[in-house]
Amino acid sequence: MPAPDAILDLLAPADALAVHLRAVADLVGITVIVDRQKDITSEVTQAVAKAKGAAIVIMLEGWSEPPEGESAYLRLRYSISLWTKPILRAGAISESIALGALVRAVQAWRPDASACARWHAGAGASTVNKEFRLYEFPASFEVTLFPES
Repeated sequence: MPAPDAILDLLAPADALAVHLRAVADLVGITVIVDRQKDITSEVTQAVAKAKGAAIVIMLEGWSEPPEGESAYLRLRYSISLWTKPILRAGAISESIALGALVRAVQAWRPDASACARWHAGAGASTVNKEFRLYEFPASFEVTLFPES
């Protein structure tokens, strides 16, 4: 298990992505939460009430260390989800537009001009519980271990 400071370092790409998502036009007003091992359902409930029925949650799921000499990338695995409460969505953009904007924003984003780091978004799944509609998809953040100079 990494030290607490190392965990914060691993969350840095999620924090940077959160800043990026807050600036996407179709996502303006939707709260973006980076999970820090708190009661996520409580955080989402509070955020959804403030954000016209929607929240985006970015959760670190771990990392995979590349086999010795086989890869030049470190891959951090995340789960990214859009939580909505349909009863509060009146007057807001549709969930499908918000979801499409979210996936495009993650997939296309390069955090720096050097392109030594990038996000990839995968296919997701939708679920419904008593309170929320939830769409969740995997994403990975790749950092070049041996950037070209």
